[in-house]
Amino acid sequence: MIRIDYTDINNLSHVANRLLELAGKKKIWLFYGEMGVGKTTLISAIVKTLGSTYEANSPTFAIVNEYPAENSNNIF
Repeated sequence: MIRIDYTDINNLSHVANRLLELAGKKKIWLFYGEMGVGKTTLISAIVKTLGSTYEANSPTFAIVNEYPAENSNNIF
């Protein structure tokens, strides 16, 4: 298990960058947790870090969410 601590929710870009570094070339991720723990907030930070200007929606109610990115590689 990997632990990433942060104290400022407004600075989730640090966490997003660290997760992307750790993921390497892995492209399928699973986010699991109780409602309200911040999964969508974290996914929003990751999507923004990957270059999309779209706001992430809660994946709880969708099968697939797609976010267009500037480099033309869409994020699913």
